[in-house]
Amino acid sequence: MGTTPPFFRLSLELRNRIYHFALLNQRAIFTQSAVQLSVSYIQLSGVYERQAAKNLCWLLTSRRFLEEGLEQFYQHATLDRCSIVRDAKFVSQDLTLDGKTSVFELGRVRAANLSVTMGKTHVVRKDNTRYNVIVPRGKERFDSVDEDFGALGRAIVGLEACGLRELKLHVHLFRTTPGIGRLLGTGSWGGDSDGDSDEDEDDDDDEDEEYDSDDTYTESYWNRYGTNLSKPSKVSGYIADFSFLKNLGTSWEKVWIQYTPTYMERYWGDEDPVAANVLAVPIIEESLAKTAKELVGGKGWALRDSLVDESLSATVWVLDVERKGKAEKTGKLEHVGLHSYLAPCDKCRQREEKFRREPAEDGMVRFVGEDCGAVVEFETPVFFGQEGGGSIVAEQ
Repeated sequence: MGTTPPFFRLSLELRNRIYHFALLNQRAIFTQSAVQLSVSYIQLSGVYERQAAKNLCWLLTSRRFLEEGLEQFYQHATLDRCSIVRDAKFVSQDLTLDGKTSVFELGRVRAANLSVTMGKTHVVRKDNTRYNVIVPRGKERFDSVDEDFGALGRAIVGLEACGLRELKLHVHLFRTTPGIGRLLGTGSWGGDSDGDSDEDEDDDDDEDEEYDSDDTYTESYWNRYGTNLSKPSKVSGYIADFSFLKNLGTSWEKVWIQYTPTYMERYWGDEDPVAANVLAVPIIEESLAKTAKELVGGKGWALRDSLVDESLSATVWVLDVERKGKAEKTGKLEHVGLHSYLAPCDKCRQREEKFRREPAEDGMVRFVGEDCGAVVEFETPVFFGQEGGGSIVAEQ
């Protein structure tokens, strides 16, 4: 009869404390249902472990180490990355006991902290109305990107038991510099002096174009993307549909969403029009709120939105939605809209001046530079076919 190793003579509480420090800043990388997953333990700010996955080999020291170590790992494990496996040759090796089956399981993970990148495409309907449609994107750079979480969703559905309960989601619009599309071989994304993509005028054959959550996008599909939102005067409206997020399931207990407005940089005349964002940002935020309610079951929920003022970005919109009983629906959106943006300033020559929205006269929208006081003012934007509207003017 063997003796108990000294380590296991320690109390479980003390052993768990040791496991905690052994797991700190580490991550498990494994494959499940043709999806490569990255699941991290508690990550300290500013600390990055290059060999994070390999550092977990100590779990295989004994079955007891494995059992207790994994139990501690899943107490604070967060799914933070996923990608579609296109070629097994480039997949990181799983930690296994038998050379085949990973010791890690998605079904035991309780939280997810994911990012979604959105871009625009165009729809021209049969009545000749034109719309910018805000859709997930990413495949035009790497075809392994699970941009709409379709592959991850299939992996979740295939689980016998799923422990995922808390979702954090970071949402932002895609931005590129002119010419980068040509460099990547994915078409021309350069903009014109009006702030619209060259593709804006070339999509007249897209009658009632369908946009869905399929993983089989073609290169020509991606070539129809523009760099920025079109000006309101050139389209009949903006459409934001985040229903693809339901690929992640609708059994979450808590959903936290952070949306950061686009950095409105100008690249040789190509800019994301402020007027477009004045109209589009609330549409995007309201669509996110609608989908978040569905992610927690859609029957009962508590909702709250807030603003976070960060020094190096535009004002960030944060949404918290929590599952409640069927009859309980509380809270409403109170902070939607574009409250500030970053852009180069013609007055003080700062590359990243923050412009904050301030009260203005009826029919006007007014933003003021935080440091230099430069004023950007324009008539409340309207879509093509509506009356009113006007050009942006900058007071210096």
